[in-house]
Amino acid sequence: MSESYVLGIDVGGSGIKGALVDLDTGKPVTPRKRIKTPKGFERGAVGKTIAKLVRKFDYSGPVGVGFPAAVAGGVVLTPPTAHHFPGWVGEAVDRQFTQATGCPVTVLNDADAAGLAEVRFGAGRGVGGVVIAITLGTGVGGGLFMDGRLVPNLEVGKLYLPGHDTVVEQYVASRIRDEEMLDWADYAARVTEFLRHVELLFSPAMIVVGGGISSRHRKFLRPKCWSGPGSFRPVCATRPGSSAPPAWRPNRPNVDAADRRAARLTDRPPTARRSTGL
Repeated sequence: MSESYVLGIDVGGSGIKGALVDLDTGKPVTPRKRIKTPKGFERGAVGKTIAKLVRKFDYSGPVGVGFPAAVAGGVVLTPPTAHHFPGWVGEAVDRQFTQATGCPVTVLNDADAAGLAEVRFGAGRGVGGVVIAITLGTGVGGGLFMDGRLVPNLEVGKLYLPGHDTVVEQYVASRIRDEEMLDWADYAARVTEFLRHVELLFSPAMIVVGGGISSRHRKFLRPKCWSGPGSFRPVCATRPGSSAPPAWRPNRPNVDAADRRAARLTDRPPTARRSTGL
C-alpha cells in the first residue's frame, strides 16, 4: 500500500466512519465504511469499534480520528456529542485508541478536521482572512481558520443565539430537524438565524457548511437571506465530484484532514498537536 495513503476515521453520534485517503490529493481512495456508534458512547466500546473499523481496511499505519469534542494534545476537554456523554473529559484518547488499534493514532476535533480538509483541498483553499467550517449533524461543530491556520476547538455549537435559552446545537443540528419534524422552510429559517449570528461575531471571508445534511444544502442554505448589506460572506457546502459550481460543492468526508494531520504529527511531541493546523 502506498505510504501516501492514510486511514482517517470520523467518530459521530450515530456512526463511526472511515476511509483511506491520498495525502497528496485529499481524495478518498477506498469506499467509506461505517459501523454504528455503540449505544452509550462508552470509551472502551468506542475504542473497540474504531479498532474493528481499522481491521476492515486490513491497515497498519498512522490513523487520524476526528472526534466530537474539544481536544488538545490528544486529551478530551469537553463531554462528546450534543448528548454530553460522561467519562471522557481528561482522558488521553489518542493513547487509548492507539492501544486499541495497534496503530499510532492522532485525535482532533471533528469540525477542525473537516475545516482542515476544506482549507487544504476544498472551498476554503487560498481564501485569506477568517474561514469558518460548520458541521451540522448530531450536534453543531465549528472549525476556525485565520489565513489557513487552524485556531482549534471553536465549539460554535455551544453558542447561545440572542433570545434563546438553549445552545445552538439544540436548535439547528440536523438531528433537531428530524426530532422536531421541521419542514425545510422552518429549518432554513433557523440556519439563517444562526449564520447571521456567526457573521456578526466573526466577519468571516467564507463559511463552509458540512455534515451529512449538506448534500441537501439547496433546501436550507439561502445566502441572499442572511448576508448583511455590503458584507456578503460566501457560503459553501462540500462534496467531491458534485456538478454544482465551486462555491456550492456539497459534503466532503471529514476524515481526510485528520488523515493528513495524523501522518504529519505522529512523530512530533504531543504539544505540537495543541496549537496549529498544517
